[in-house]
Amino acid sequence: MTLTPHDWQREAAARAAHENLIVSAETGAGKTLVAELAILDAIRRHPDKRIAFMVTASRLLAHQQWMRVNATLAKHEGAETWECVEFTGFTTSGWGPKEYASVLRAKVLVGTVETFTKAFIDH
Repeated sequence: MTLTPHDWQREAAARAAHENLIVSAETGAGKTLVAELAILDAIRRHPDKRIAFMVTASRLLAHQQWMRVNATLAKHEGAETWECVEFTGFTTSGWGPKEYASVLRAKVLVGTVETFTKAFIDH
């Protein structure tokens, strides 16, 4: 199923290309689609950079967002080189230096703010 973005979603994704952005809307309103559009745009504009999509609520929500973003990326040309890594306490609790080094190969990281903070302070 392909979703057609609303004007506000296109506008928010375009703004995300030039500024840090927090999108606030009710559950089910389409915030994740904004993130997906912004991620795809960033990959196209900056193929040599990595993208971090930080979710504040919970590891479960981050896992759900990772699944959705990963599925969206897989549908696009060039996706075979766009590794999307789930970066939550579920996935990183047993990681060592080798696993954290693998993050450097990832194109997109999806996780909780807490996990990003802990990972970059500890490793």
